[in-house]
Amino acid sequence: MHRNPVQAELRVARFMAERLEPAVYGQLRPLAAAAWTCPEAGVPFAEAAGQAYEPFAAGGSWGAPWGTTWFRFTGSFPAGGGASGRRPFGAGRQPEAVVDLGFTGGLPGFQAEGLAYAADGSVLKGLSPATRHLRLSAGPGEPVEFYVEAASNPDIGGGSSFAPTLLGDPATAGTGPLYRFGGAWLALREVEAWELLQDFRA
Repeated sequence: MHRNPVQAELRVARFMAERLEPAVYGQLRPLAAAAWTCPEAGVPFAEAAGQAYEPFAAGGSWGAPWGTTWFRFTGSFPAGGGASGRRPFGAGRQPEAVVDLGFTGGLPGFQAEGLAYAADGSVLKGLSPATRHLRLSAGPGEPVEFYVEAASNPDIGGGSSFAPTLLGDPATAGTGPLYRFGGAWLALREVEAWELLQDFRA
């Protein structure tokens, strides 16, 4: 039999991209987003949460180089259960939030990242290109509210070329926004599909 490992790996990658990855979150429900641009890094949660947040739509630009923007996300799962009201919570489904700060798929670093907080200020988890999800404990009809302290890190690696750049110092990096907010959603993670995806990646 003719062997072509490269072609086989390409077929596996296509199967993962076209079948498995879309099956992990079968239903998505948009979260309402609001943002506050922090004048300096390192503001405590209590201070940040008390600021005036402005509605922020998916597609909006944010994040001067080395800046910090706080996002507040609110919403709820339908009282019927599923992310769109059609499929109920249950075994094999984990309620989560999925947040896209404007990540690109090429690099695990040299781009935006965030730290998620519950409404009471307790730290939930970090958000980055490889881990955009946030586990939730809210049930059907219960409100969801959380904050993300988002850092707009510039790509000082230049796509791994490491060419000289002005982005390495806030004094020369400029003030234009680096990222476009991709959106945030409530979702039910299909655990079996997710675990199969991890098996294929391994």
